[in-house]
Amino acid sequence: MKKTLFIFFQFAIFIVIFAAGSFMSPFHLQWQLSNSTTPDLTVRTVRYFVPDGLILMLVFYLFLILMQLLTRRFLKAAPWTTLALLLAAACGYAMKLGFITHDLF
Repeated sequence: MKKTLFIFFQFAIFIVIFAAGSFMSPFHLQWQLSNSTTPDLTVRTVRYFVPDGLILMLVFYLFLILMQLLTRRFLKAAPWTTLALLLAAACGYAMKLGFITHDLF
């Protein structure tokens, strides 16, 4: 039961960090993914990915791993922290956090 709560709380923290970084965009990074064009070759929509939330989530993950290493709980807690990170990343991508579509007219 304790491990389940541990995973859930870390998952919730990772999702909140991913969402906050995606919406606030503190590093102002944007990766252009695709353009949607019409038959007369004018660009109508541009799709971007903002990796700021993902970067912040990974930095927080490395901070947690470092703290677990320093407190000698690495072998017990690191697999559960990694599982929470992977679940949060998968749910964040499923919720399309960080993806932006701009319509150009």
